[in-house]
Amino acid sequence: MPGQSDSQRQADKAAVLLAIDAFTAEVVERLEGAGVGCVLLKGPTLAEWLYPDGVRTYEDCDLLVDPDRRPDAETILGSLGFRPVDVPPAADGLRPPASRCWLRDWERIDVHDTFWGLVAEAAEVWAAVAAESVTQVVARRPVRVPSLPARLLLLALHAVHHGSAAPQPLEDLGRAFEQGPDRAWREALVLARRLGGERAFLAAFRLLPAGVERARTLGLPCPITLESALAIAGLPVSEGFERLTRAEGPRARLRLARAELLPSAEFMRWRYALARRGGAGLAMAYPLRLASIAVSVARALRAGLALGAGRRRTRHPARRRR
Repeated sequence: MPGQSDSQRQADKAAVLLAIDAFTAEVVERLEGAGVGCVLLKGPTLAEWLYPDGVRTYEDCDLLVDPDRRPDAETILGSLGFRPVDVPPAADGLRPPASRCWLRDWERIDVHDTFWGLVAEAAEVWAAVAAESVTQVVARRPVRVPSLPARLLLLALHAVHHGSAAPQPLEDLGRAFEQGPDRAWREALVLARRLGGERAFLAAFRLLPAGVERARTLGLPCPITLESALAIAGLPVSEGFERLTRAEGPRARLRLARAELLPSAEFMRWRYALARRGGAGLAMAYPLRLASIAVSVARALRAGLALGAGRRRTRHPARRRR
C-alpha cells in the first residue's frame, strides 16, 4: 500500500504466505485423514528450493489429488467452506481442464487431475508423481511434494503454458536451469516421455539462453515447435492449441479448430465482458475472438521463422567476402 515502508511491505507479504501455508496444511490434513492422497505442487515447495536468498510470493495452493478419490476430495473441500469456480467448456466432449479452482473468501486451491502439456491419463500422472514424492514441512505439518525431477518437469510445462511474457514462471525456470543437477534434468525428460509431455518439456529450453546452453550440455534436442514459438512470442499456449497439435486425423483437427474459433456461448460469456451484453454483444464478441486468434497465430509464425533463421545462421555462419 502507498506510504508503507519496505519492511512493512515485506512483513505483509510474509503474513500472506504464512496464511496460505496454514490453510494448505489444514486442507492436506483433512484429505489425508480421510485417506485421500495428495501432493503439494508449488508454493512453499519452490520457495524453499529455488529462493534461499529471497522470498518467492505465491497466491494459492496447487494440489495434485488421487483421481480415484477426486469426488471425496471435493466433498471435503465443500465441508471446509470452499466452493468451485468452473470454466464453461468451449465445446461438448473436449478433455476437461487440468485443474479445478476452489475458493473460500480470498483463499484459493487449484485441484489438479493432471497438468497442461501431458497426454497420459490422470491415473498414470498421479501414480508417477506420487510414487516418487518426498516430504516437506509446511506450517509445522509434513506434506508430500514432488521429487526433484517431477518439479523440473512441472516448472518447464508451467513456463511454456504461460509464455515468456509471464515473469514468475520464467524466473522459476531460470533458477531451475541454474540449480537443477544434470541427472535430475535427464530424469525429468524420462518422466516427460513416460507421460506424453516431451514436446512441451523440450520447448521450455528455448525460452531462455540458459536453457539453450543447458540443453546443449545435456545433449538434449531443442526442436522448433508450435509450443516453443508461441511461448517465445510471449503468448500463453492455450489448451485449445495443445489439443489441436495432438489431434490425429483431419476430422479431429477440424472439430477442435471449430471449437477454438467458435466456442460455446457459455464459454464466450465467461471469457468476454462484451458477450455478456445480450445477443448483440455475443454476436460482436465472436469476430473479436477470431481477430485475436489471427494476431496470435501471426506472432507465433514470426517467432517460429525467427527461430528457424537463427538456427540456420548458427549452423552455417556467413562467409566473409574477400
